[in-house]
Amino acid sequence: MDGMVGDDEETDLAGDIATASPGWEAIEAALRDVYGDLQPLHWGSDPAARLGGDEPLDGISAYRAERGRPHWHLVTFGLSELYRKELEEPSISGFGLELTLRLARPPDEAQPPRWALAMLRHLAGYVDRSGQVLEPGHHLNANGPIARDRDTALSGLLFVADPELPPIETPNGRVEFVQAVGVTLDELVAIEAWDSARFAELLATRDPLHVTDLARTSVLADPATAAAVRAATDRDGSSMGALSTERLQVTGDGRALELAVSPQIAGYLGRLMHGRLLHERPLTVRAPHIEVLFEPAPVAEWKRDGEAIVVDTTPALAREIAGTVGARPGVYGFRALPGFTIRVQ
Repeated sequence: MDGMVGDDEETDLAGDIATASPGWEAIEAALRDVYGDLQPLHWGSDPAARLGGDEPLDGISAYRAERGRPHWHLVTFGLSELYRKELEEPSISGFGLELTLRLARPPDEAQPPRWALAMLRHLAGYVDRSGQVLEPGHHLNANGPIARDRDTALSGLLFVADPELPPIETPNGRVEFVQAVGVTLDELVAIEAWDSARFAELLATRDPLHVTDLARTSVLADPATAAAVRAATDRDGSSMGALSTERLQVTGDGRALELAVSPQIAGYLGRLMHGRLLHERPLTVRAPHIEVLFEPAPVAEWKRDGEAIVVDTTPALAREIAGTVGARPGVYGFRALPGFTIRVQ
């Protein structure tokens, strides 16, 4: 996702929360189990997508939470079906999720910062436009601070199951509450190289509620923690088995094959050869029109399998890719598989 959120855009505080809607009421009931009669602040969207507007959310509620540490607990309304059932799948409500965010709250802060509301709206817009559902274990690089114009090292997001809001069954189907958690760039690299669920468990040992604090420094600044994560990565490999991109071109014939990828995808390829192929695990690069599967194999070669290109990858080829391919533009060839090149552009 490009152009990550964090602008302090204008956002109006709504006076009334919509009622007489079974999906909405089910979400509010789940929140009452956590907060009792505590009334949230609420920001409505005008007009919502259901009324013909561009806004995918009907609103965002913010609770003044005190458990763990004072923080805002923001919850979206609109990625699930709040009103009547419209989609054919009876077991899932809308996209099957609502997003949440827990943000550290200073003592004198009367409302959550607008960048946090903008971020949730941006994420919801991504889900609505792309149809790509955000799930626990997903992560993204914000390509800059998650809160623009703020002094923070947090430049990525890790998604986890909200610790206090388990999935609910509504009249319109199941809804899961997926919480966005701010992470630093080196933490994001570690997540990609290792395992997002395991890294979330590591963060939870420090903060079970996963409160995002813009002042937080990386947990990897602690030498013992960094060493433990490196050892686990070397032992376990990476759980990141697929890369999705709009920029993948495949050209060639039986004698030559070239993959053209963006610098970002090339960086992933280089790093994930260690965590995937050298741990006998495949890696898929997926684009809307084609996908390339790197498959562990004793003999290096490539072949077409329907709409996919399969690159049988020996340990020698995996090490060559890991040692040469990165974000720097260029054309890279490999002794372990003559005729195969990766173009970074």
